[in-house]
Amino acid sequence: MLRADVTGKVAIVTGGAAGIGWATARLLAERGARVLLADLDGARAVERAQSLGTEHAAVGVDISVPASVTSMFAACRDAFGKIDILVNNAGRTDQRGLPLLEHDCASFEALLAINLAGTAEAGRQALQAMAKSGGAIVNVASGAAVRALPLRGSYSASKAGVLGLTRALAGQQQVRVNCVAPGFVHTELVAALIQAGRLDPADAAAKIPLGRRRSRKLSASSPVRPLRMSMGRRLSWTAALTHSAAANRRRRPKPPLSMLARAEPSS
Repeated sequence: MLRADVTGKVAIVTGGAAGIGWATARLLAERGARVLLADLDGARAVERAQSLGTEHAAVGVDISVPASVTSMFAACRDAFGKIDILVNNAGRTDQRGLPLLEHDCASFEALLAINLAGTAEAGRQALQAMAKSGGAIVNVASGAAVRALPLRGSYSASKAGVLGLTRALAGQQQVRVNCVAPGFVHTELVAALIQAGRLDPADAAAKIPLGRRRSRKLSASSPVRPLRMSMGRRLSWTAALTHSAAANRRRRPKPPLSMLARAEPSS
């Protein structure tokens, strides 16, 4: 399994105060990176960063507001002088449980502003920041990107957009750009869906080959859902920091659409 040496690297993790973002921030810190935890809940991000140690920092950010994203990168430069890694993890879902035909334009656009436009803006600014020194961007999509969830249509569409965005960004500058698509992970968001009766844990586990949801604790070899559009194989979280989607795409032919259609549903 390919592993990345992130010792001395500087990483921004958006949505870093909870769930997958917080688990990723801990993993990067454990492997020697200095981490800027960026989250809409700035106070909680500060608490999380303090728990990691004095070499880490935090900032409040609204990923849907370009000026706020700009301030996030400025805070990273002020704290660490550089940026090597961006984990584009911040996102939200629609918990109303409505079919897509019943979604209003305002709520649809609000979700896209975070999950897709915000991810794109952070990726764009990261490319600018890493243009000379190089680096890595990891976009966090979802299994729902390749097999839509009926009552989370806007979420599924936004995450499918993240896959296309990753293709568009890959190969530009000297920056590696990859995308991971986690399955069901027992985060606070998923726990809220279970409590609201929107998600059946047994049904969710039945859709996972191992028959269980992943906890929020990640290790360097924690596998993520294989993204066949560019990877063709299973990646670890740290492998996503070193493996080039663009280079891989040049070496491997694109898989048939039927391969994507057979993907198991996920979050």
